[in-house]
Amino acid sequence: STPSGAATSVARQSSGGGYWLAAADGGVFAFGTAHFYGSMAGKHLNSPISGIVPTSDDHGYWLVGKDGAVFAFGDALSKGSMAGKAIAAPVIGIAATMDPRIVVIIVRSR
Repeated sequence: STPSGAATSVARQSSGGGYWLAAADGGVFAFGTAHFYGSMAGKHLNSPISGIVPTSDDHGYWLVGKDGAVFAFGDALSKGSMAGKAIAAPVIGIAATMDPRIVVIIVRSR
């Protein structure tokens, strides 16, 4: 399937055997050995998706919107987001941490 929104981010599996593309409209596309765990395609988004990052075991991923909304799929844990809160600049990405319960959203510097 082809993204209806522009591809905004790519995330590689830790094994290197596959990857996911995230589209601005919330669509997620799995390639190679990467599995599809869900997406926000067809659902209302307040802001376009700007990043995707896989879980450490590659059995899930998080999407982040430019407004700081975080969406969890597969075995990714949902611990809240910055949606609806004041942020200094649009979110341009998301990064995993050593703690599988925590992701970091990345904002554009001024």
